[in-house]
Amino acid sequence: MNPFPKINSARWIIFWAGILLLGVVTNTKATFVTLDPGAIGTNTSFIQDFSILNTVAGSGLNGQSQSLDIFFTNSEFLVAAGFNGLTVDLFINQSGPLGTWPTNPFTVTGYLMDAAGNPLSTPASFPDSGTMPAQIWPDWPYYLPNGTQYLPETKIYESLFPGTLIYGNPNGYYVNPITFSGIHLNITYPTGPTNTVLGGRIVMSGSLYVSPNPAPQYTDYFVFIPNPQLTMTGPYSSGSSNSQAFGLQLSGTPYYPYIFQSTTNLISPINWHSFITNSADSNGNWNLTITNSTSIPQRFFQVVAWPGHPQQ
Repeated sequence: MNPFPKINSARWIIFWAGILLLGVVTNTKATFVTLDPGAIGTNTSFIQDFSILNTVAGSGLNGQSQSLDIFFTNSEFLVAAGFNGLTVDLFINQSGPLGTWPTNPFTVTGYLMDAAGNPLSTPASFPDSGTMPAQIWPDWPYYLPNGTQYLPETKIYESLFPGTLIYGNPNGYYVNPITFSGIHLNITYPTGPTNTVLGGRIVMSGSLYVSPNPAPQYTDYFVFIPNPQLTMTGPYSSGSSNSQAFGLQLSGTPYYPYIFQSTTNLISPINWHSFITNSADSNGNWNLTITNSTSIPQRFFQVVAWPGHPQQ
């Protein structure tokens, strides 16, 4: 995921008020951070906070470890809907002259939490997702001595917490939303004593809903698919040495299930036989190998969208 278009977009300069930071950083106890995600019932595509690392601003990079427990104000929780799930980005800002790039990598892991602080999944890695040099950049809360706003040297780390799809009918599918009350982060700093941490930013993006209790049901998250057709984009090599096999390359709606059917003639009434059901991948692609192609004088094929009913 490329973070630069996000930053250039006007919507990314908004930040939520009402941030409260508590606790003292140690290597064994997490720093508690409460973050205001917005009013209950708010639907948004992202939530961000520029104060997430203020408690360690000014500390040198000497290999220390830090843990954060980020909870939402008023015991609120978030619901992330959509098959893209929840994306969490952590921006770590460092000191350094304008034009210089950060060179030392951090190690970041984390997991989503319930209201009691229990993990909802195994810890996920946050791979390095980008590096930005110190540069003049309005609307970031950092200032040069002359008052000019700028962006310090920045390392960006990102992780995806995917949602669960529940297939519906040919017009769309249901999503089992991710419901969480907080995020736990573990950060290990590099050894680079010439630089210091200036702060950071956390961004949560996706189809987000600030929810009251009880949590909305999956039926609240029906995603329409306008055209779930599958089209043939070309043959492909199946890698088989069988001369009676050939491959088809198909393209359709990501994750959507399709039924591949065949018949030996097109004279009415046509008797279509279903012989495989499969889902397109995250890019909408589906490769299919047809075997024993010469054992039948002729065959015709079609692909239809899965006509099933909503499943929980």
